[in-house]
Amino acid sequence: MTLGRRTFLVGLGALALRPSVARADRPTVLVLSSDTSARTQTLVESFKANVTDVTRLSYELGAEEDAAAFLADNLRELQVSLVFAIGDRAFLAAAREYVNVPMLYTDVTDTSAVSGREDAVGLSVRVDPQAALTRLVGLLPRMTTLGAIRGLKDPETLWWDKLKESCETLKLKLDLRQVNASADVANASAALLAQCGGVLVQPDPQLWAPSVASRLLYDASLAKVPVIAFDRSWLRAANPAPFVLESSAKGLGEAAAQEAMRRLSLSDAGEARTFPEPWLVGSKAALRALTIPLKKESAALVEEWID
Repeated sequence: MTLGRRTFLVGLGALALRPSVARADRPTVLVLSSDTSARTQTLVESFKANVTDVTRLSYELGAEEDAAAFLADNLRELQVSLVFAIGDRAFLAAAREYVNVPMLYTDVTDTSAVSGREDAVGLSVRVDPQAALTRLVGLLPRMTTLGAIRGLKDPETLWWDKLKESCETLKLKLDLRQVNASADVANASAALLAQCGGVLVQPDPQLWAPSVASRLLYDASLAKVPVIAFDRSWLRAANPAPFVLESSAKGLGEAAAQEAMRRLSLSDAGEARTFPEPWLVGSKAALRALTIPLKKESAALVEEWID
């Protein structure tokens, strides 16, 4: 449960009555959220359920102007070991009030407030490749080759390695084209659209300017090849992508908990990083425009249809 101000104060009072030894033995994790949406609540509960051996406090900032300062004042007696911020308001509050406290964050649009801070880490929005591809193969049974474009400066090497492993497991050929800049995307995508049954794109601000994305989607519509994107804006384009892979709230909470445990030295520091379970969003209209048939049993593989 996410606490309001009065309940939060009562909780702090209860913590103060605990033996000091017990408090010292358990790091305190503060979860700050920007709203009470279903996604946020699921994310918070998933995080709390998977982080252990810590004292967990959660607070929803709402519209209170002084909420962040209030938190900092009332937590001064407690040593906060890590802050997990969800959403823009929570992120800005944590960045301002907890400058010297390690921080995790997600669902944030502008991260400039923590630029240069090595102890402030955003969770990857890239989903577990194995789970994602398993669903895509079920939806696109004629896809034997998956195309993908990666920028040379893309730092997510572990994710790309996992994508290759997942393709091998599913006996799916991966045609990966690396490009240096957005100007190189057109040539790479033309080659992929000529021989692949689907093209997967991942977030990379160096590559996917609106004009570049529009060109890929236009060319893909002519080639009748589905694009699997990472943001819902691609579903609303003039030539929309039929699928978008998002991080599920539950999976994101689990990934955040694992990262928090690692940073608090409560789990094996060398443990392999995991990526969130996917939330697959689809457009039936886009599939029809690409003349891709959709069976009833296949449709169940998509968590959310926008039409």
